[in-house]
Amino acid sequence: MNYLEQLKSYIDENEFTDETFFISMGGVSQDSIRMAEKSLAVNFTNEYRKFLEQCGNVNIADQCISGLYTESDNEASTGSVVADTKLYRKQHSLPQEYIVVHCYVDGGESVLVQKSDKRDTSDSPIYYVDFYQDAPLKFQKQYDSFAQYFQEFLEDNAGMM
Repeated sequence: MNYLEQLKSYIDENEFTDETFFISMGGVSQDSIRMAEKSLAVNFTNEYRKFLEQCGNVNIADQCISGLYTESDNEASTGSVVADTKLYRKQHSLPQEYIVVHCYVDGGESVLVQKSDKRDTSDSPIYYVDFYQDAPLKFQKQYDSFAQYFQEFLEDNAGMM
């Protein structure tokens, strides 16, 4: 999938109002991706790597796909897969093999996560996790792949225009 082309098509097909903002910081380098993987002790899936290479991250209104920034501190910036994942690992005991790909900004403590295996980088499902539920954590499959999540993210946010 070409995430950048899909994003450009989305922009062309939708009208943005003053209340809606859209940001894609642009793709990041292989070195930035490797540094993020090392910091999190994971290997990103191939599809998530493509997204990072092509888009970096995406924000539409108050919704964000966690990614990497080209000019911000990925260890400390909200919306960075590194900062978001480390926060949920520390505060909510998110298992080490998961990365945060989306934080809900509705005031709740729920996220979408993807398993990132050190040996298998094929695309894997996206799971919903609500940290307000009692332990143990429940991983509810939401999407079959990152590609499906990305497509539905754009479709769901088209209504925010």
